[in-house]
Amino acid sequence: MRLSEMLTAIREYPALKIKYEAMREQQASQERTAVQLSIAYNNLQIGNRKLSQKNKALETALVKLVPRLNSRDHCRRLYKTVAPYLDPGGFVLYRSAAELTRFHISTEFATEDNMGKFEEMDGYGMLRYLTADRFGSVEYEIVAPCYEEAVSLHTDYTSPEYLAFEKKLYEKTLRKLGFGKLLPEERAPQKDMNKRKEKVEER
Repeated sequence: MRLSEMLTAIREYPALKIKYEAMREQQASQERTAVQLSIAYNNLQIGNRKLSQKNKALETALVKLVPRLNSRDHCRRLYKTVAPYLDPGGFVLYRSAAELTRFHISTEFATEDNMGKFEEMDGYGMLRYLTADRFGSVEYEIVAPCYEEAVSLHTDYTSPEYLAFEKKLYEKTLRKLGFGKLLPEERAPQKDMNKRKEKVEER
């Protein structure tokens, strides 16, 4: 090594040493972080296993202790009990109803959809439109040439058709929420509930 190279190395040594120490500290910090993440992951795995075991125990207890949900009232009562935790916006309930009736809110209520009426609406609000359309009546008001808006929704909650639908609705929703073991075994699809009601127009 020439003298000039030695002098350059001596001058650069302090800066290189600082850089080297910084790199070592960064590597040590990354290793500590990796160890912490590994511990956190293991704790999460243990927590998930315990939670899974607890859920299994609760499910087994429910199946053993709770009578079969074979009535509309029982199904509705269980749904309303668990809904605040498992379906707070009612969207699972609404999607189940839409599947049962082949209802498309944007098609059946195109004017309201174009007005953005359903964008902030929860599942329970949209369910009112569905049940009125399929099991009741809707009163309309003309808002522009060739356009009418629903101004009043009526559902006959006592009709045999609605009561049969409601039982299937809560059963289907509870199955989606994980309570299928408490329900009777599913039967083959029966009557199509896609019965379109006559619209009551208010001119």
